[in-house]
Amino acid sequence: MEQSEHLKNLDKIIPTLKDMVNNSNEPYIKYNVLNGTSFGFCLFSEPNVSVQRAFISKGATFPEHIHDNETEILSVYYGKCIYKEKEKEISLEPGCSVRIEKNVPHSIEALENTWIIGICIPSEEGYPHAGY
Repeated sequence: MEQSEHLKNLDKIIPTLKDMVNNSNEPYIKYNVLNGTSFGFCLFSEPNVSVQRAFISKGATFPEHIHDNETEILSVYYGKCIYKEKEKEISLEPGCSVRIEKNVPHSIEALENTWIIGICIPSEEGYPHAGY
């Protein structure tokens, strides 16, 4: 399936990570990932839910981790990554989402520079300010 013209032009309309970090008044966090860079920007946070936008550079991997008390939903809106859970791997590209139940070990590897929206329910303490 070919990407729509809108998706093909996202590089032109999405600010660069450098611009976002240098020009942002919003708090952000640099996540500890293997082989690359990842930053998260809080979009909305209250005790019952939190939402963030995150960038994962091509080749970066979030090591296996769990969320003790919350369900996480990840939706890719630019790029491509692989979500890994136990013995399964799911390819995520724009428009794809995955629901991660609490206490489920998982990892993510970016195959391209990737932007995601992450939702935690209930809000993870400090999310997105608590790094992995």
